[in-house]
Amino acid sequence: MSCESEHPSSADELHTALTRAGVGAEPAPQLGEAVVRVPGVRDGDGGDVVVAYEPHGGDRDATLALVSELRGTAPVLVVSEQECPLSLLTGGAAGAVRAGEAAAHLRWAVGFAAAGETALSPYYAASVADRWLRPVRGEQARQRTLRLQALTCREREVLELAADGMPNRDVARRLHICDDTVKDHLRAVYRKMGVRNRLQAARCLWESRAATV
Repeated sequence: MSCESEHPSSADELHTALTRAGVGAEPAPQLGEAVVRVPGVRDGDGGDVVVAYEPHGGDRDATLALVSELRGTAPVLVVSEQECPLSLLTGGAAGAVRAGEAAAHLRWAVGFAAAGETALSPYYAASVADRWLRPVRGEQARQRTLRLQALTCREREVLELAADGMPNRDVARRLHICDDTVKDHLRAVYRKMGVRNRLQAARCLWESRAATV
């Protein structure tokens, strides 16, 4: 299989694509026909990352069921041929890589998932931004502005970098603070903005930027 021209569409092809990307993987037939595990890579506990293939026109509910089954056990990165990744992200997936972009982006995406970050290949990142970068209006916009203004300077710095796709460890290096401090700042951001995760916080910031253009 040429990973540059063909999409990984089975466990064997996922394994080959990951191997060519320099990532060791092993089949996980108990989880599905097109599912593999990347063992021992997760930050902190050395746990696994699961990579699952989702075909065009495939059953998104089945993918979400796998994500739900493994919640709290292993992050699931989805290699998909479908257009929209939003339900995967809101359903708890660690990220989504467009099948046609897998060869170029699987390695860092697995690294992001292992670090507890959200991974989106460029096609999906653009799709999410295009869908969510619609500025809010009226009272909702006012409340969002007030919540952003309630952030400290450091919290705003952390949010800006995180919203631009920088993982926690790189945010820490850029701001000369430790990883745990970045996590503390992000938790404070989520609390003040009334959101649950990094993606929702980033959306608020993206919409705020779009509203001022």
